[in-house]
Amino acid sequence: MKFVKRTLLILIILGSLMFITYNYLYQNHRNIGTEKPVFTVEATNLITQFKTENNVASKKYLNTVIEVTGVVTEIETDGIVIADNVYVQFTDKNVKGIVENHKITIKGRCIGFDELLETVKIDQSILIN
Repeated sequence: MKFVKRTLLILIILGSLMFITYNYLYQNHRNIGTEKPVFTVEATNLITQFKTENNVASKKYLNTVIEVTGVVTEIETDGIVIADNVYVQFTDKNVKGIVENHKITIKGRCIGFDELLETVKIDQSILIN
């Protein structure tokens, strides 16, 4: 009888751990389009903050939704570059309608700073204007 109770208890604990692990690993994806930006910043200021105080800027912006305004300096197949050092990828991979040397505003998730290329990277972006 003791063996059955112990086995049942172990199965309940293992089942609970598996359930918690599954829910942790397979969380719902964020919808950046519906989230409000935590920060609104000019692209040149964003770059300066990462270049001068990388650790502070990383803690402030990393994995947060930000709104960035700046001039488009390059258009690539997967995204655009704003102010020479902010690389932006869009959720729909569609960069049609975006013109070089025009000022735009995007909203997206800051995923970090590439120290080698000195580039701030933003993904899951949408065009604001």
